[in-house]
Amino acid sequence: MDAWKAEMDASWGRFLATMKNGGQTSGPAWSEAYRLGDHTFFDHSSPSVELVGYVLGARLPPGSRVLDLGCGTGADAVFLASLNYETFGADFSAEALGLTQKRAREQGVVVNLRECNALNTPFDDGFLI
Repeated sequence: MDAWKAEMDASWGRFLATMKNGGQTSGPAWSEAYRLGDHTFFDHSSPSVELVGYVLGARLPPGSRVLDLGCGTGADAVFLASLNYETFGADFSAEALGLTQKRAREQGVVVNLRECNALNTPFDDGFLI
């Protein structure tokens, strides 16, 4: 347990140091954190309970267009794609998008990925989530 805590502390320290960029984060900084494996603090292997609850209540028809903005490693996007939604994922970290693509391939689903800033996306309107 002590070795695990020491590694988590070191990883958290690297993550914070990587993120310091004049109070702003950037795609390259996040990509470095993902590349180093320092995303394990906030990454989740299953979709968020809030998203699952929303999807169950919304009863969206198959083929609905959905967008996971800031998709990270894609747990939510892959879940949405597994429900036969036309799923798009956007993140400004190329490394995160690579991990999302890997996860989607492993699950046998398609997620349309775009590397972009959330304030300037290539998407038009028409998304249900």
